[in-house]
Amino acid sequence: METGLVVLPQEVTVLAEKVASEKREEVNTLLNQLFSGTENWKQQIAAINVKDHTDTMAMSIADTARLSVKKARLEAEKLFDAKRDEVQRLKSEFDLEDKLWLKSKQIMQEMFKSMEQELEYKANTAKRYEIEQKEKRTQERLEKVIVFNPTVSRFDVENLSDEMFNIFLAGLEKEHNDRIEAEQKAEAERLKKELIDKLHFERKEKAIPYYNYWSEFEKTLNFGEQSEGDFNAFMQRLEKAKADYIAEQEKQRKENERLKAEAEAKQKEIDSANAKAEQERKEAELKAQKEREEAAAEKAKLEAELKAKKDAEERAENEKRIAAEKEQKEAEKLAKAPIKKQLDVWVNGFNISQSPIENNEVATNIQNKFNAFKNWALQQIETL
Repeated sequence: METGLVVLPQEVTVLAEKVASEKREEVNTLLNQLFSGTENWKQQIAAINVKDHTDTMAMSIADTARLSVKKARLEAEKLFDAKRDEVQRLKSEFDLEDKLWLKSKQIMQEMFKSMEQELEYKANTAKRYEIEQKEKRTQERLEKVIVFNPTVSRFDVENLSDEMFNIFLAGLEKEHNDRIEAEQKAEAERLKKELIDKLHFERKEKAIPYYNYWSEFEKTLNFGEQSEGDFNAFMQRLEKAKADYIAEQEKQRKENERLKAEAEAKQKEIDSANAKAEQERKEAELKAQKEREEAAAEKAKLEAELKAKKDAEERAENEKRIAAEKEQKEAEKLAKAPIKKQLDVWVNGFNISQSPIENNEVATNIQNKFNAFKNWALQQIETL
């Protein structure tokens, strides 16, 4: 069976083009031989037609062909492995030769570079001296400026002229001294304030028991800022104010006791006067009662004596006048007394003359009702 021109896979063709020309023909011949066999196998496989699952002949031919293809594949793999082993051997020899030439190159470079560096070092003596002097000057400048400002870097000073560096250094020194002075001043102010606050607290603790005697202005003072004399004068004023207050309180207490004693004595006088007045009232009532009883007896006697009626009437009129005068005096006296006393005296002054008819039922009834009314009136007064 004839075969046409074999077309190699693209990736194989690209790699084949990169090998050396003396190897390229050998590679192409071998690859064409292998892949042409592959094409033959593809045509034979395509010719095998298994009709169905009962076509045992076709399936047997396919299995025989499979074993033949596998055998051809294994032989081709051995051929390729052999070619690769040969290439790996050659590659190992070339790698060793490459390492030899590379090491030789490196040694040569080191030898020539060492000589170049030595010659460059000698040729740059003047430049090196200038750099060393500049570095020395820079370090000297840094040593000077770091005393006043440790944050200054070499780039701030290394390229300055001596005049500009001196100006720069003087500025740093002034800033440093100003800062030290400000810090010392702030520390002094802090210590001063601390002392003032401490003295204020100590003095305030001393004066706080007299707080009730502080003026509104004194409550706003910072005692730590006062002179010793001013604070002592302040304390003396507070102590005197407290002593004066205590003395005034004692004086007021004694005055209150005196007023209390006077009030109690006055009350005793009032109570005594009231008791005396009450006693006089009772005596007056008894006297009036007695007089009324005597007048009633006298009147009864005069009425009984019809023959001496005219004399009896004259005496009665005279007695009535006298009684009226007495009652007027008593009324004037009672007008100054409390209303209960006035009413009491007034009711007790009610009176009717003895009935001229003895053992008369009507007269006796009238007398009893009058007495009952009088008692009722006295009970009403007692409710006041």
